[in-house]
Amino acid sequence: MFSQYGKTGISISRLAFGAMRFAEPKNVQKMAEVVLAAHEAGINYFDTAPGYCADMSEQIVGAAVRQMKKGGKPFYLSSKTSKPGADGARADLERSLARLGVDCLDFYHCWYILSLEGWESRKIGGAVDELLKAKQEGIVRHLVFSTHLPGDEIQVILNENIFEGVTLGYNAVNFPYREAAVLAAGKAGIGLVVMNPLGGGTIVQNPEAFGFIRNRPEQSMLEAALGFLWSHPQITAALVGFSSVEEVRS
Repeated sequence: MFSQYGKTGISISRLAFGAMRFAEPKNVQKMAEVVLAAHEAGINYFDTAPGYCADMSEQIVGAAVRQMKKGGKPFYLSSKTSKPGADGARADLERSLARLGVDCLDFYHCWYILSLEGWESRKIGGAVDELLKAKQEGIVRHLVFSTHLPGDEIQVILNENIFEGVTLGYNAVNFPYREAAVLAAGKAGIGLVVMNPLGGGTIVQNPEAFGFIRNRPEQSMLEAALGFLWSHPQITAALVGFSSVEEVRS
């Protein structure tokens, strides 16, 4: 299944690849096979970041990208910076481009916004202007952000009309905390990618408590947790952190 990412014109797989749980991050080629297996299975959105998996995630995804380029099937890359200053944000972006082996990132996140004060620091420090400049230069296609703020505070950022998408944690555990942001993203027509769709495993490990999300008695809790997300038309995709080829194929 695929969904349109906001107003970008890009169609991404509803099940997306979160490159933060590779089982053997020092074995770059072996872990690149996990990414390639996911792409072969139909996933076309790959989310990475500096620091993930002992700072090896971007190199792993980059190794897979070299092979994916040869296959001709479309794919889209996302990475991030949490730096508040212009120079730091630019350095992160250029390093990510080099590691991933691309000239342009499809989605680039103003990453890890934990407070509205922190958000203001990204603007005051120059990171936001620098990333908007990178977009004008054509080395970032779509500027987005990721956050752990509550829903009403996420709306404050959305209302500034800077970003084309948002990545946030949303699942059957915390939905009241962020539902306002999900609804606001839908109203604004921007892309919405969900991280932590299983609540850190809480949902699948507690079927009695979360049985209310099942559509039928025999449905697995994994299917129910993802189904809960797909019931929200505002949600574009859910990130799943695959650690091995076996997990991709299961």
